[in-house]
Amino acid sequence: MRLTAPLWLYVGYLLLGTLYPFESDTGPLLSRVPAFTQHFQRGLSVFFTEDFLFNIFLFVPFGIIVSLHFPSRFRKKLWPIVATLLLACLLSCFIEFAQLFVRNRHSSLTDIISNTTGGLAGGLIVRFWPGSFGGYLASLIGWKWAWSAILALTLLLAWAPASIPVVFPNWYLPGLWATDATLNAGNNPSLTRPWYGSLHRVAIYSQALDPEHARECFWTLKDGKPPSPQADDKLEALYEFDESRATALLDRSGRGSDLHLEGTGRFRWRPKHGGVQLRHPARLSTGPVSGKRISSSLLNSHEFSLEAWITPRNLFQRGPATILALAGPGDSSNVLLGQSTKDLVFWVRTPVSGLGLTTLSVTTTNQPLGRRLTHVIAVFREGQLELFVNGIRSGRLNLKRDALIGLPARRTSGAKAAYAFFYFFPFALLWSARFGRKTGRTDAGGSFFSVLSPWLPGLAAMGLLILGESIQAGSAGRSFDLPFVGLGILVIAVATVVGRISSTARQPE
Repeated sequence: MRLTAPLWLYVGYLLLGTLYPFESDTGPLLSRVPAFTQHFQRGLSVFFTEDFLFNIFLFVPFGIIVSLHFPSRFRKKLWPIVATLLLACLLSCFIEFAQLFVRNRHSSLTDIISNTTGGLAGGLIVRFWPGSFGGYLASLIGWKWAWSAILALTLLLAWAPASIPVVFPNWYLPGLWATDATLNAGNNPSLTRPWYGSLHRVAIYSQALDPEHARECFWTLKDGKPPSPQADDKLEALYEFDESRATALLDRSGRGSDLHLEGTGRFRWRPKHGGVQLRHPARLSTGPVSGKRISSSLLNSHEFSLEAWITPRNLFQRGPATILALAGPGDSSNVLLGQSTKDLVFWVRTPVSGLGLTTLSVTTTNQPLGRRLTHVIAVFREGQLELFVNGIRSGRLNLKRDALIGLPARRTSGAKAAYAFFYFFPFALLWSARFGRKTGRTDAGGSFFSVLSPWLPGLAAMGLLILGESIQAGSAGRSFDLPFVGLGILVIAVATVVGRISSTARQPE
């Protein structure tokens, strides 16, 4: 098989990984230029980090595949290495420029430097490899077990969209939660997402609060302080940060005295308005016993609410910075409420949301934050996430309707194309190329089946695409997404044609 097919496949996966979450960032082009320059200047001062090294290794295969496109008699010369370096640099520049228009992506000069370095390293491997590197790879691909394993993997991948709703029938409900979770305020357990501001009160309910409750809580605000909470048998935890009380950091819901918050870091009390102010990286957290009890209550109810009275210190915190989280060690959050610049972010782990914070979260859209006392209620009910800010619904996400099962992203056009590419492009490409190679060994006339066989993988991939969408639409109770299927068929058709063309070319040395 010619190396054009692996190059298409690898570049496609590079774009898929670097342009996630496939959501455009609105705003005029000229307004992005200062941020573009700022990120580049910031990147100059950061080297030898995990991200820098990862980006190097990410482009090494690209450099190897590009270098192998040159005839073997030229691979020991200098100009193929220079050409590989330039192509890696151009691809990296394209990716960094495209990330300016993608939500939650940040361009960096270090990424261009590390990606180009990786491409150069791949070219040098081909240049200084003893003997013929192309022949070495061809011998690996020629092994029957290697080809069988690769083809079997692509077949399993193509079946995944149809099997995910079967394996996880309640994929829109909370699941896969960390069992050793703790309740954290102001930061996550690894102390890498600090939030700066004042916490006045935090409450957790094992029920979904309605919009009327959100408005009532906000309009009963008196004298710049949160109103006294009403008794509620669904109240799982309540914290009122008041230095003047002996039970300042105890849970006041009456559900258990073991929910004592212990501070790690520097903070100070705000006696005038009530609350605790986090001015430096700090964390207030419970023990694992309390966290497990809260997690169990929320999981059993299948619905819950987080209520918080906060005052942000600034409006440029990113991360998102953790205001409140039910999380395990590191960043394994079960539930997270955070701040990202002028917006709030609410995320819940489900079988389709991924194990880390993904774009399957709800973000405020019509109620930006200010540096003032703010009332927030985050609600989860039957796969629907909502955010209420100062009594107004300011964001909503319905996982059944908006989630792309198997890819933790919203159902945007870019995400749909990436989804079809991820699951079906490898199957159609490699199986078409494999069948095309066998057809090429037959005589020119051939049978009808031998002529048709290179196109059968594409037809099979289209059938699996339609089957997967039918099962997912049925499990979510939504209509069949015909434009999505049409886009997927186009992606599969391209893969089939490329695989067929690649199979007819001469094998690399």
